[in-house]
Amino acid sequence: MPVMSMRRWALLIGLILIGAIAVTWYFNYRSKCHGMDECAARAAEGRERDTPTEDR
Repeated sequence: MPVMSMRRWALLIGLILIGAIAVTWYFNYRSKCHGMDECAARAAEGRERDTPTEDR
C-alpha cells in the first residue's frame, strides 16, 4: 500500500475542517431566529405553551 503524500494529507484534513465548520455553522444558523417577526412569533408561542389561558 503506497504511503499518502503530504499534499493528499493536507487536502484531506482541509476538507474535513471545512466540512466541520459548515456543519457547525448550519446548526447554529438553524437554532437562532432570523428577523423581528420570527423572534416575536417564537416568543409568543413560548408564552402560550408556558401559561395556559384556560383554567383547569
